Amino acid sequence: MLYNTAGVYRNGNTKVNGRSVRCLRDEEAAAASAPSNVGVTLGDATANSLTATATADDNGSAITGYEYCISTNADMSGATCENATETTHTFTGLTANTTYYVTVKATNAGGGTTSEVTSASTTAAADDCAGNKTPTPCTVSAAHAAQTGDAFTGNGYNGANDGLETVNGSGQVTSVTDYDGNVYPVVQIGSQCWLAENLRVTHSPKTGTCLVNTAGKTGNSVASYEGSKVAHWYNNDPDTYAPKGYGLLYNWCAAMDTANPSSYVEVPTASNSGNNSSFSFTPSGNHRGICPEGWHVPTDAEWSAMELEVNGSDVSSATGDRGSHAGKLSTGCDWTTSTTVNAPGNYSNAERNSSVFAAVPAGRFYSSFYDAGNNAHFWSSSQYSIHDAWCRDLFYYIAGVFRSYSNKLTGRSVRCLRD
Repeated sequence: MLYNTAGVYRNGNTKVNGRSVRCLRDEEAAAASAPSNVGVTLGDATANSLTATATADDNGSAITGYEYCISTNADMSGATCENATETTHTFTGLTANTTYYVTVKATNAGGGTTSEVTSASTTAAADDCAGNKTPTPCTVSAAHAAQTGDAFTGNGYNGANDGLETVNGSGQVTSVTDYDGNVYPVVQIGSQCWLAENLRVTHSPKTGTCLVNTAGKTGNSVASYEGSKVAHWYNNDPDTYAPKGYGLLYNWCAAMDTANPSSYVEVPTASNSGNNSSFSFTPSGNHRGICPEGWHVPTDAEWSAMELEVNGSDVSSATGDRGSHAGKLSTGCDWTTSTTVNAPGNYSNAERNSSVFAAVPAGRFYSSFYDAGNNAHFWSSSQYSIHDAWCRDLFYYIAGVFRSYSNKLTGRSVRCLRD
């Protein structure tokens, strides 16, 4: 600046000249703001996965990552969190038919902001006709003394782990072991806890005696059995029918683990069909029969209570074809196909096996083998008469469940109920 000039000169000058210096304070960088309006949308649920999509305003500073958290609790306790850079993330390995709660945290140079909690449910497991729906663990009021412990893998019959129950971290029963060491999944239906498979124990828990002619697989001799307690694999062929989950077909004495007089024989004929006329057995309370310890063969009334839960209306007093819940109790690929709505053989039924009772068409035995692939037949512990006991039947082409009575000589499936 010159004394006699109003303007300020801007020009170049050699660096060797001495000049005055004035300093200027640095300008501060504008502070970054954390993301705002952070939200999460849930969709594309399957039986075992759930997709979450994050949204957020970055407020001028690019978002560097997202933290997706999921929990089965609304307060997000016990949450599992997974980091990602994408706005869409899929949680895998989830449990079918379960409500999950999700939050997402978006982060940029200004910090992180977490969304509100959003919930969605996984779908029921797809019924691919192989029985893959996940049973609902049983919530029980009390453990069976000395029966609850770690999971057990059976190693042949010995009774050592008879009645052993596996319990999950929530205190729910998920399986039970029978006298032979077979392990069964269980399912809660209403307030009852049922086996989710047909019983296949081959020995009497009362005596350890074999109920099945396992050596020859064929023939009708009762010589190797305990009195008149008899059980069969369908067609005497466990290699074919055990993997199908058909279980054993027990006559009523075998199911109840109570022997008849020796005159009661396995194969009814015109000459011996009345030989059981002197036998009458009326159980009181829970009758264990061949079930695991702490479990029992269900009564006629207990069957009706379960059916009320599944059918939605009371059919307890009726006989024959009742309700429209047979398909809700049935699963598996083996049923003969049917177009009848709610029948076990209608594979397009959206409610098929919704109860996860998972009945399969195991057939029956009465002198010969019948009905495999068509029907399921179950015993109750309730005696109808000296000759007969109450039972339940599911037919591939009928939506209702039959309540009837059957000759005690008949071989039928057994499902056990927790005491």
